[in-house]
Amino acid sequence: MEKSKVTRKQINSNMCFICGIKNPAGLQIRFYETENNEVACRFIARDEHQSYPGRLHGGISATILDELIGRSIQTLEPDSWGVTCDLDIKYKKPVPLNVELTAKGRIKGFRHRLLEAEGEIYLPDGTPAVIATGRYMK
Repeated sequence: MEKSKVTRKQINSNMCFICGIKNPAGLQIRFYETENNEVACRFIARDEHQSYPGRLHGGISATILDELIGRSIQTLEPDSWGVTCDLDIKYKKPVPLNVELTAKGRIKGFRHRLLEAEGEIYLPDGTPAVIATGRYMK
């Protein structure tokens, strides 16, 4: 997993499950844009986000990646949002709880109002655990 310099912090909402800074049940993730035109974040999933003991629920992994890659449009148009058309998830490894994880997403194509993007959640050792591709409408 390549490291890159942060160029801008994206906005957070109050009650969003993923980025809501006032949502006690949520993940309160902060998203950043990088010099590589990616959106990246670090987060710690807690016990209340589990599926099997010690593992992050797969639906929450998908939700994190949906939010992350939907935000990738902001690397080109900072005041725009991507609305999910479709999302394909591949689960490669179990995602542990209570450790810092990293996720990154990027645009693969953007034509008219349709954005194609991808992203990954990485384990602490840099191994991709969950991979997503999707299409989003501006």
